Amino acid sequence: QLLSTQLLAADCELVLRCHEEAQGVPFLLWELCHAGGIQRGHEWPSLAQVLESRVSALGSTQSALLDTLAAAARPLPWVLLQEATGALDLATALERLRAQRFVRVQERDGVEHVELYHDRVRETWFARMSEDARRACFSALARAFEALQPDADEASVEYRTAAGELEAAAVRCQEAARRANRAFAFERAARLFGRALALPLRDEARAGLLHERAEACANAGDCVSAADAYLSLAALQHGPSQMQTECRAAFQFLISGHVARGVELLRAVLREQGCSFPETPGSALASLLMKRLRVRIRGHDFRARAEAEVDPYALAKLDALGVAAVGLSMNDNIRGADFAARFLLEALAVGEVGRVAQALAAEAAFLGREGGRNAQRTAALLNQARQLDAASTARASIETAAGMVAACRGAWREGRDHCELALSLLRAQPRAAPWDFTTAQLFLSVTRFNLGELTALSRDVHAAFDYAKSTGNLYLSAAMSSGSATLACLISHDVEEAERRLSAARAARTGGGYHVQDAMLGLADCMIAAYVNDDERALRASTELVARMRAAQLQRVPTLYAPALHAQASAALCLAADDARAPQLLEVARAATRTLSKLSITSAAPLALQLRAGFAWRGGDVRAAIVFLEQAERAFDAAAMPLFAATARSARARLQGNGRSDLAVREAERRLLEQSVLCPERIARVFLPWLADHSA
Repeated sequence: QLLSTQLLAADCELVLRCHEEAQGVPFLLWELCHAGGIQRGHEWPSLAQVLESRVSALGSTQSALLDTLAAAARPLPWVLLQEATGALDLATALERLRAQRFVRVQERDGVEHVELYHDRVRETWFARMSEDARRACFSALARAFEALQPDADEASVEYRTAAGELEAAAVRCQEAARRANRAFAFERAARLFGRALALPLRDEARAGLLHERAEACANAGDCVSAADAYLSLAALQHGPSQMQTECRAAFQFLISGHVARGVELLRAVLREQGCSFPETPGSALASLLMKRLRVRIRGHDFRARAEAEVDPYALAKLDALGVAAVGLSMNDNIRGADFAARFLLEALAVGEVGRVAQALAAEAAFLGREGGRNAQRTAALLNQARQLDAASTARASIETAAGMVAACRGAWREGRDHCELALSLLRAQPRAAPWDFTTAQLFLSVTRFNLGELTALSRDVHAAFDYAKSTGNLYLSAAMSSGSATLACLISHDVEEAERRLSAARAARTGGGYHVQDAMLGLADCMIAAYVNDDERALRASTELVARMRAAQLQRVPTLYAPALHAQASAALCLAADDARAPQLLEVARAATRTLSKLSITSAAPLALQLRAGFAWRGGDVRAAIVFLEQAERAFDAAAMPLFAATARSARARLQGNGRSDLAVREAERRLLEQSVLCPERIARVFLPWLADHSA
């Protein structure tokens, strides 16, 4: 309407030029139309010309205010604007500018803020300012912020940098970053250290800032940024300091799932230290057995020494072995175990107390993964580690190891309690500990699954998955997309999300070989296949999983191997019902069940009994099936696996066919519904696959 009124007699080209200059903003259209008009002919003024025509009517104070607001590029509190301009009669000057619609004043949090009327006005005004005028405004703004808003560090740095005062900007940025670090605001500290590093610095100052940025990124859980900062720092170092810094970078890559980069860097560091890296799982196993024999012969006694007493190269070697042990623990189990044994031998020989405690905890974690047969040795190692170092961070690591060890022998309640304690300690400390956090979350999900705490499992897994995505932690993301954590999606019947997470985690895997995370993802595949009743997929996935676990020596980890064998036997048993391959399938199922029954984890015996019930039922011996299921019930109850027990009880009642059948089935469904399960009959297939086949 405005254009049609003001430009009635103008040609279309003039109308379009005016609209383009105003960019469709009604305020600017109004100003342009009233500055031009038909009497001006076909020459229409630009916004810059409109502003320029008004400059002569402005006083020096008003021009200075506009310069400052254009340079600020943000709304400014009244008092800060006065401080930056030194204007004595600010109110009068602003009132005139408001009347001419150069500026507007708005209240924010009870404080009046001033800004230029529109971004186009600010851009146009700023473009007409000289470089000297801009630098003067930036410098004045920096001083004003430092005087009146000392906490507004980033604004001060921004304006000092724009003013060309780079040394002052760097000093201010470093001071602000260190204040943020002391306040445990690590993300802000990392960002400020990054800004400081972008400014001209001497090499000595740059090295110190790189170290501070790396630590801040690590404390914030941004492992990849921390690793990159460590690598930049290592390029400025030499000798043992460089080796230790490269170790820290490798560790950050490994614990965040960037395995290929971490292993490549770790190999190079170990090579510098004269330490070999086993080329195959078999050579790693041979080395591991030899090192563990040496540990048993030697014992765990050592002569305590302070870190200052130890040769720096010896400390660098210890750190490299420690990084290899812990960093590979959830990626490459057998090589990690070998490095843990080496780490313990070297740490005991050197005697530095902190590293001895770390080595004891690492060795305990690897021994504990092999199930209940090492329970006494594992407990002794953990107790010695606790006595050596009671610091909160070390305690969280030790509790994480204790939770892992308990879960790996099937002590679900004990494992849950240790993992929950570890997580509470980790949340209470300001610094992030990604490896401990991820490992505690992973084994907490394992224990919750077996304890039947599906609602809590879903809550924990989704929260941890979101955190992993926000920090780029591939290890945590994969851990929360695999194994027992898959149930977090299945209990809400979100199969599509479970499949999406599985595919994304597999696509993000790096490093080659077949490792713990690959096995966990294989278990997720088996679980999804059971849920959707795709027995062919379940058999393919589980058969490949079992074979690859054996080749990678992962059969030594019963908490992974037991569910893999159970999935394989269950899928073969279901397919044997009416398949021409029935004899071969039943033999596969029986072989997997025999192996399962020998594992040193509490879930193995009841799972094997549950499968034997399936064999009996397939063979037509219903009475024997009922007896096996009754034994499985009791064994599941004794192992604190209530949902497994409930599904076994439901299957037994159905086979008995008495009046209590419906009651047992309803009881099993009630337990599942209490855990927020949307489709109880589908989840039951995860716990007892051939039950679904029978009910069909």
